[in-house]
Amino acid sequence: MFNVPARKKKDGFSLIELVVAMGVMMVLSAGVMSQIGSGSQKYGRDTRRKSDLSSVASSLEIYRNDNSGYPPCAPVGAGCEVNSASIPGLANYLNSWPTDPLGATSRVYSYRPFDSGGGNCNGSASDRCVTYTLCTALEKVTTPVSATPACRSCGTFTCSFRLTNP
Repeated sequence: MFNVPARKKKDGFSLIELVVAMGVMMVLSAGVMSQIGSGSQKYGRDTRRKSDLSSVASSLEIYRNDNSGYPPCAPVGAGCEVNSASIPGLANYLNSWPTDPLGATSRVYSYRPFDSGGGNCNGSASDRCVTYTLCTALEKVTTPVSATPACRSCGTFTCSFRLTNP
């Protein structure tokens, strides 16, 4: 009767197979991108924290040139947060007071001035502040800084980055 030719087998993938494969690749790439994104954001915030402390350090050096010493903390003690209430003498030397990129008050920039003996100083002629440390807690580094020269508390986080005067 009629001779029906056999269907030729086609090489390749069906539309359904392609759609399923693309869906799996999209799910995997979304997971990878979310991990990459959070790491680079933490790195960016840490870079800003370091830049903020460098800006404060530059202002402290200008203050020292004008006043023969670094500003004391108010009240005098074992260091203070970097803000206008704690270091009022520095207000004229900073354009704006730096704050943590996350805006959280639990992670702070700390300042600790020292006299020539390495103790607390009050900024008077007989007890000048001759050196300092600036500290903060980074997100990507969990190793605390060494014990000397001492950092003040970095809020509820462990201090992991420190600048000292040159």
